[in-house]
Amino acid sequence: MRTPDSDFGLTYKERQNILLRRWGFRCTCSLCNGTHEDIVASDRRRKRLIDLRQELVVMVNNMDYMKAIEAYSEVIALVETEHLAEHMGEHYEVLARFHLAANNRGSAEKYALMALNEIERFGGTYDDTVELREFVASMRQYRRAEAESMRRRSRSTSI
Repeated sequence: MRTPDSDFGLTYKERQNILLRRWGFRCTCSLCNGTHEDIVASDRRRKRLIDLRQELVVMVNNMDYMKAIEAYSEVIALVETEHLAEHMGEHYEVLARFHLAANNRGSAEKYALMALNEIERFGGTYDDTVELREFVASMRQYRRAEAESMRRRSRSTSI
């Protein structure tokens, strides 16, 4: 499983220093021109992302996928707030896989579709889209088989 990667934990000062050193400019986006409180809040959110990533490793190692789903939902909210991803496709894919591991097939399919839509809209590799299409197809196939099984049981109990 791929994990979305970004400079999640860099503080405002670290980000500014890297931009100046690597690219020769100081950022003047709305956050960088924001108030001290805005910058502190951003740094706090980015620190939380680092903590969540470490917590997620423990949750997955302990096979506690329900907690991982909750934690990764927080990751997604923070990534969106901080504008850390070009698109959310890879994040939705991670959440889809956590749902599958937790046997939440409906939610797994929902997030896989969201991931596929994002990757097709904003770009991704051919392999990404093929794999996600197969993931969605397998979720749909499972759902159809489950529905058919329920119909058979229903018919057999009504006889």
